[in-house]
Amino acid sequence: MKNKENLREKQVNLRLTQAEYERLTRTAQDHGIGRAAYLRMVLRGAWLREDGRKSE
Repeated sequence: MKNKENLREKQVNLRLTQAEYERLTRTAQDHGIGRAAYLRMVLRGAWLREDGRKSE
């Protein structure tokens, strides 16, 4: 069984414009989750795609 990486151990610092922050808030609300959870979901997808390209 493959151990899943703990995404909360990765620290990412972002600077968002007010418009980006509002868009993040709206999109997270549309998904029914908080901003941090939505951002983790998006970043995890990006990291998985990036890791997939490295392994090819």
